[in-house]
Amino acid sequence: MNSKTRGILQELITYRPSEKDTLDMLDARAMHVIESAISLLDEIKDELGAEEAELLEKRFYSSLRNSDVSRFNRAIQKIKGDRENKNE
Repeated sequence: MNSKTRGILQELITYRPSEKDTLDMLDARAMHVIESAISLLDEIKDELGAEEAELLEKRFYSSLRNSDVSRFNRAIQKIKGDRENKNE
């Protein structure tokens, strides 16, 4: 491996972001996550009936609060099951 390449790789491996860089990164990530969450909740309200939308919205907030993605997933599975039972 070329010494220039080795030097760049070594810099990447030992890079420690400054506190300002870390805060900027966290700010940017948070903005993206919040914008995505807002977009998802808007889509849920637009695409589903009031009862299903309310259930998913509650489960979404609960998933975030408890750091448990499966809560939201179980609500999706429940809605799918309810729809399949209606169609039978």
